[in-house]
Amino acid sequence: MTRILAVLLVLLATACSADLAPARPSPTASTPQAGPSRYTRLPDPCSLLTIEQAQHLVPLGRSNYSATGCLWSLPILTHLPASSVYTLLVDVYVAADVTAARTYFKQPVTSPARAPWEQLRVMAERPSSPAPGVGDEAAVYQVTATTYMIYRLSNAVIALRYTRAEEADPRQRDNLRKAALWVAEVMDRPAPAANANAADGRFAAAPYACSLLADGYPGPATACRREGASLTVRHAPPWNGKSGLEVAKEMFAYYRKRPAKTVKGLGDEAFRLKGTLWVRVSNLVLEVRSNDATAVVRQILDRLPDG
Repeated sequence: MTRILAVLLVLLATACSADLAPARPSPTASTPQAGPSRYTRLPDPCSLLTIEQAQHLVPLGRSNYSATGCLWSLPILTHLPASSVYTLLVDVYVAADVTAARTYFKQPVTSPARAPWEQLRVMAERPSSPAPGVGDEAAVYQVTATTYMIYRLSNAVIALRYTRAEEADPRQRDNLRKAALWVAEVMDRPAPAANANAADGRFAAAPYACSLLADGYPGPATACRREGASLTVRHAPPWNGKSGLEVAKEMFAYYRKRPAKTVKGLGDEAFRLKGTLWVRVSNLVLEVRSNDATAVVRQILDRLPDG
């Protein structure tokens, strides 16, 4: 057992020190430029790093959604020395425009859930330091064993929090910079194309639920909640010889039960059952719970991607 643990520690040390394939750096301007907004919807924070990339920073780590984004940490009942235990939190905020993003970068608080990003500026043991080559503007903070990096890409602000269970490791800042560049690379990728076969519906995959429900907190990627409202997104792919659109219609009919009330003017078809509003949009089925579900659904429909 001692020999196995020794081998594992050697592998972990190698993972934390070895470089993965270098990411394409984002341009940094000496004076932040306004420019057009590049991002129109919130990305899934757990999709911004691959498992290989995340485990470069968090050995054996797995992802879970938290109130402020995506948390990479050790699975329960995984026993490692404290010197090898890390956590990484990835949080993304998409502002209405670049000016609003600049403001958020300097004072990143829009809800109690994001308060830590302002608090770290008060608690920091020393002033922030720049991170050349990361985003349009970036800052790094050190708070005991936790390294924070906050950076802006056009109208998006990304906050990374990297913590070690023991005292801080000198490599934390370099590893966090790699993570920031990996995230930036994913953020710059084009949106997935719509289904090539129109019979399968508009959506090749389910959109990230919290990109549709403003100020919400994720459960899984297809569920989002906030005070007074929740959203679940169900995506219908082709299955068993049926098109995605056919599957979505059958799914919608399955959830519809009497005495459901038909609601007109929302999506392709909709009904209300008690406090829940069900809406089908092409090959998506949306389940919305709210006392003002109609208004919430209209906001969600306005946020739906093209495909």
